Amino acid sequence: MPFHFASPDEPDDEAPRWRPSVPLTGRQVDSASAEAEPSTVPMDAAARAAWWAGLPAGLREEIDGYVLMGRSHQADRLIGQLGLVPDGIGPDTARLITADRVAHHGDRGARDPVSPLDLESLARKAAGTGGPVAAVAAVQGEHPVRGRVTELFVVTADAGERHTIARVDRPSAEHFLGAAAPDGGPLEVLAAERAGRALAEYLGVPFRFAARQDAGTAPAADGSSTG
Repeated sequence: MPFHFASPDEPDDEAPRWRPSVPLTGRQVDSASAEAEPSTVPMDAAARAAWWAGLPAGLREEIDGYVLMGRSHQADRLIGQLGLVPDGIGPDTARLITADRVAHHGDRGARDPVSPLDLESLARKAAGTGGPVAAVAAVQGEHPVRGRVTELFVVTADAGERHTIARVDRPSAEHFLGAAAPDGGPLEVLAAERAGRALAEYLGVPFRFAARQDAGTAPAADGSSTG
């Protein structure tokens, strides 16, 4: 299947498609007429850094602009437009280069707000679900850029619906735990458990970590899940 990249300025929800940014000439015309599929070449960190350094300064600034605005999809697309045909940069490598730039800028870039884990905030969110809460639970997951994230949610008693009230990544965990944060270990898990248990105790309902496959079911009073 051919690789396609849309314009970086197009909405994210549109189907991506590659468009040449310059007229095709010579060997490129022959390749296009033969409907040859662009080949992709894996790149390690050093190769990605060398490719980045070889870009004109204006293009580096444009890509970094998307990164700093939190528009990683647009950065991916532009990198793909620039690198697919001449350098064999496929979608996976484009995302890695974007991730390199996100890591480079660190806290300068746009980021999701820290999820509040204090009892008052969580209780207010739980009250806004529109139904009596039957359980509080958490499930671990992974984010391609933010790393490990633990989702904290409540399950309502009437329809058994799951409502997310916090997504706990490391910055959220460190903000909540403060000086009490231990060295090493999955802080997002510890923070979600402490906050979740406090909320469950306040509401008088059970709490537990749920497996991915039954994350939408309510744990019974003995800790087992109910459908």
